[in-house]
Amino acid sequence: YINYTKYYDSTGSVMEKGQYLNGKKVGTWYQYYRTGEVQTVAYFSSDQREGKWKFYNLYNNMVTYAYYDEGKLTKTVQIRNHE
Repeated sequence: YINYTKYYDSTGSVMEKGQYLNGKKVGTWYQYYRTGEVQTVAYFSSDQREGKWKFYNLYNNMVTYAYYDEGKLTKTVQIRNHE
């Protein structure tokens, strides 16, 4: 079964949210800065990193993205021109 989960820091702010299927991370997961801005958009398949991950700065600009295949990092790109 799918279990939707949120993890909170000591102040009650959401740090991470996503879903588990049969105890394994699946689908899209979000990690947040304490300000509430998205820090990472991640994808999982059976608890393994998968697909394109996006990393953002505090100003909501994507600064890096990475590709994973069956849990292995295959490519990382740094974005230099962000406002």
